[in-house]
Amino acid sequence: KITSEEDISSEGPKEVTKSTTEKQKELILNVESPNAKFEAASSVINVKYQKGRGRFVVAAEDIPVGTTLVMEKPIAWALHPERYGTHCQECLGRIKAVIPCKTCCGVSFCSINCRDIALSSY
Repeated sequence: KITSEEDISSEGPKEVTKSTTEKQKELILNVESPNAKFEAASSVINVKYQKGRGRFVVAAEDIPVGTTLVMEKPIAWALHPERYGTHCQECLGRIKAVIPCKTCCGVSFCSINCRDIALSSY
């Protein structure tokens, strides 16, 4: 028996486990203590300005190797046409199992979550 997507969703949410790579990305790409002025930046850096030099960043304290200093989502991004079908249109990650778009035939996603985020935003 083939179950439709509506039948699956009516059963309630299913727990999706994250891969080791996804867990590592979350740990690495996380600003532990946000800067008071710049939410996406770490508190271990200060943004300064000097006439003739412009805006620049200096360390407010010793920064351990591997510390994420700034993390923000891009305003816009685009997937190169050569990557259509192999990479997700929402997160740009490699597709392991294709999740098709509900409204067109030229877009692929890596997960139902990515598809739903994309459909709700554009």
